[in-house]
Amino acid sequence: MNLTIKRKLYIHLTILSIILIGMLFVSWFALGIIKKNSEELIQFKKDLFQIQIKREKALEASKEYDNLKPFIDVVNSAMLSKKEELKFIVFIESIAKRNILNHEINITTSSDEDNIKESIINFQVKLSGSFQGILKFIKDIEDGLYYANISNIDLKRVSASTGSLGRSKLDYALNEGDVEVSLIIKVYSY
Repeated sequence: MNLTIKRKLYIHLTILSIILIGMLFVSWFALGIIKKNSEELIQFKKDLFQIQIKREKALEASKEYDNLKPFIDVVNSAMLSKKEELKFIVFIESIAKRNILNHEINITTSSDEDNIKESIINFQVKLSGSFQGILKFIKDIEDGLYYANISNIDLKRVSASTGSLGRSKLDYALNEGDVEVSLIIKVYSY
């Protein structure tokens, strides 16, 4: 088999072209894999960075919680559990008795959306007795164990024989110059 130089050149060029095309295909395929893996690596780095940021925030929150932990018990003890309404009523009654006041207590519900969000229990309290006793009662509630807000104070002077609490509910006799007060005590709860 005798090939001419021209024919040998064409054969070599064809083989070289096939090799170059094969190398280009392999390079294109390899670059595609490298690009795909690079994108995955970049995404993993972004995810790792986000995880590190979240971890740092969690550590900061944990440190902040540890710093606030002693105060959380104080705040929780100042707030009333929704199941402890009776405990607060007994608290109000003891203050009223200590200040020699007649009292009537009702729990009122509010359709106010803020009360639902803030978890507030409203106590409607009617008191009658001396003005000083009423002031001492309000001070004792505000200085008391629970975080409470007194609002809607309606005060009026009563005579010894009158009073909206009714004679049958009076624990203490009313004197001339005594007052009757109606107020709402908002107690924050959890």
